[in-house]
Amino acid sequence: MNSVTEPLVRLAARVDSIQPFYVMELAKEAALLERDGRDIIHMGIGEPDFTAPEPVIEAAANALRRGVTQYTSAVGLHALREAISAHYASVYGVDVDPARIVVTAGASARHFCSRVRHWWTATTKC
Repeated sequence: MNSVTEPLVRLAARVDSIQPFYVMELAKEAALLERDGRDIIHMGIGEPDFTAPEPVIEAAANALRRGVTQYTSAVGLHALREAISAHYASVYGVDVDPARIVVTAGASARHFCSRVRHWWTATTKC
């Protein structure tokens, strides 16, 4: 049986050499400065300093009322990927298979997916 101090998983020693995600470290430091009363302009993460437009808020509220609260696929909604594919076909005359389109909530997820794709099988969702 593991004690509280024993790790449940033993990680490779090279994990200690992984550099932190500096943008998040910067955001933590900015939050500490704000708590100390400093006026901070956030320019590191790309998170907007304004709320969503009213139609987006209403669409989100309607989705919640309908019980649409599950996670989407890691590569985005299939219907959205098909719509993007159709847009590229109609606007640019380019045929892009929706399976080659990835829609993520941010750049970090996209970078992660693109960097590890060679490790994963074709059935993996990332």
